[in-house]
Amino acid sequence: MIGPASPAAWRYVDRLAADAIARHHPICFDSAAMIALITRTEPVASLVRRLLRDIDVPIVISTITLAEIVVRPARQGDLTRVRNIHSSLAALANVAVIDLDPAHAIETAIVRGLTSLRLPDAAIVATARLANASALIGNDRQWRHKPLSLAKSDGLPSLLSQVVEAMTPDLQRPSGMAAGPLLCRS
Repeated sequence: MIGPASPAAWRYVDRLAADAIARHHPICFDSAAMIALITRTEPVASLVRRLLRDIDVPIVISTITLAEIVVRPARQGDLTRVRNIHSSLAALANVAVIDLDPAHAIETAIVRGLTSLRLPDAAIVATARLANASALIGNDRQWRHKPLSLAKSDGLPSLLSQVVEAMTPDLQRPSGMAAGPLLCRS
């Protein structure tokens, strides 16, 4: 547990929510953000919870994210917890779990080929890109030096053009931003 989020972090998350609502573009959560929520790791859990509770903020996650967030309870043999996590997500009207269909598989391969991200990470970035997400929230240090601002394979404008790694102390943060999740923003 790192501690509570700063007022600047709350304002930043509120701006992300307002932007997603205004542009009608979802926010995509990486596995790390969802795991922080489930394990109650602060300040990320509170920030993610705020976005999930706002019914007007569209959220997308990949089926890869769903799989990754239930690994720990599955490993522990807690199938009730696995089902509870899945049903809790399914009950949220503003959350869509995006299946890995053939178009998604192709976009994932393109992202992986261009960035050398691991396949699960590439699939999550592809989810954000295909959903035309306004932000991708996670905490993956491997993304630090990856060209996540690549155009989608269909030639549409770049989705992820600004990367702010708020949980990594050695990187620049927006003015006054405290520790929080990685934010990839269009």
